Amino acid sequence: MRQRVSQRIANESVEQREQRLQDMRQRVSQRLGSESVEQREHRLGDMRQRMSQRVANESVVQRERRLEDMRQRVSQRVANESVEQREQRLEDMRQRVSQRLGSESVEQREHRLDDMRQRMSQRVANESDVQREQRLEDMRQRVSQRVANESVEQREQRLDDMRQRMSQRVANESVVQREQRLEDMRQRVSQRVANESVEQREQRLQDMRQRASQRVINENNEQYELRLEEQKRRDSRRRAAIEMNNLPTYKCATFTLEENMRVDIEQREFADYLLKVGNGELPLNTMEEIELPQNIIANNNLIDEVFGKFTCYYK
Repeated sequence: MRQRVSQRIANESVEQREQRLQDMRQRVSQRLGSESVEQREHRLGDMRQRMSQRVANESVVQRERRLEDMRQRVSQRVANESVEQREQRLEDMRQRVSQRLGSESVEQREHRLDDMRQRMSQRVANESDVQREQRLEDMRQRVSQRVANESVEQREQRLDDMRQRMSQRVANESVVQREQRLEDMRQRVSQRVANESVEQREQRLQDMRQRASQRVINENNEQYELRLEEQKRRDSRRRAAIEMNNLPTYKCATFTLEENMRVDIEQREFADYLLKVGNGELPLNTMEEIELPQNIIANNNLIDEVFGKFTCYYK
């Protein structure tokens, strides 16, 4: 039978192949539409068992060939689908994922997440630098497109979900995990800052200032009070850490300023002279140089003549 089927498929034209596939799709659709829940579960269970047995018995070469064929078929199908078909496919995927996630138990969820982490770790460990950069660039583009197309409500919901997940993860982590997470964050930030150019640094700082300004402008009185309280707590922790350090202490003399060291009336003339030098208003000599007054030219030690005994201004 396999030989006859193979010969028939090899000899059929493109129109016959499309007709055969269309008939198969119609028969499958009719059969799926008329089956009960028990029949559907039994059919899916059989499919999973057959797939598991086939995957368990295949060699590495067969596995690579199967995955490559799957990628090619998916790529061709995605490239040929219209916008409506793509939206319908993504919507179906979201519904199936939501149903599966809603019906899974805690153990199934942990097992699924553990499998995902292992697959991601293996893929990341085996990828080259070029593949890693391409993967990160694709992720950034997808995130940028999704963020640009989301509404204000979707953005708030996404940020709220992120905060909840982060709070739960931080609340459940141990001291060692927390230190490891903070150390990883510091290393990533240090590497990114060390590799950025001057333009990227200025852009990053500008973005940080804009976000901080927007957050301060949009905060209410409660958020303002909470932010000030958090700043006070950080300052208190910082002062406590400085006071409790084990560094050796040194005896230092404390000086208090008695006299105002700003420019007085007698030094106003010299200040005006400096302004004229900066503005290019002073005349030049034959050597195209500015002649300095004798009272500002040092004869001996420059530091002693400028500062003198500065301790006389303190007590």
